[in-house]
Amino acid sequence: MKRKVLALLLTAALGCALACPAFAAENQLPFTDVSTDYWAYSMILYSYQNNLVKGKTAAEFQPESPMTVGQYLTVLYRIGVELKAGYPDKATTGSNWLEAANYMCTQSGTVLTEAEMYLPVTREEMAYFGANMVASVCQESGTAPVVLRTGAFADSGAVTAEYLEAVNWFYSIGGIGGYPDGTFRPQGTLKRSQAVTVFYNIFTVIIPNLRSAATSENG
Repeated sequence: MKRKVLALLLTAALGCALACPAFAAENQLPFTDVSTDYWAYSMILYSYQNNLVKGKTAAEFQPESPMTVGQYLTVLYRIGVELKAGYPDKATTGSNWLEAANYMCTQSGTVLTEAEMYLPVTREEMAYFGANMVASVCQESGTAPVVLRTGAFADSGAVTAEYLEAVNWFYSIGGIGGYPDGTFRPQGTLKRSQAVTVFYNIFTVIIPNLRSAATSENG
């Protein structure tokens, strides 16, 4: 895999506001393997009811199974289109998912083979691609995300160098969190339950906290 480091410096403000999309609401999941007391139930429900993810089968979501690179990129693409990140409005179903996933790779300077799209996405890749998508939204709308927290993960030294800036930035704006022991475990496999948490954070934490980049630069 060949990648380039994320450029996080945003352009000057265009003075436009970005609204969080209005979604339909359902009250329960159809999956037998996600109980209402499961830690990510509300995040899975949000992502499912808003057509960001589906179950592995009609009856199972399989929250502890890994999410593939292609699946993750395809969902990020859908989110980017919804949030007007400047992406072309491609179909993401059927064989068209690969075109959308490849577009996300191009945007982030990444080259992947089709075979690599079927590999599990790592947690540091999750942060890298997620940060790039949010940066595209910000550049297109002339906004900047509010920094909600500072600091680094206890194992930040284990993050691949080309991903470190993106991991730290995505964490600071509320896109990701870590484990209770303060680690991020960057090379760990991203679970489906963790992935939907990222999607949930983008819509409910990052997007509502965007503000004019000009205002941000002026303090």
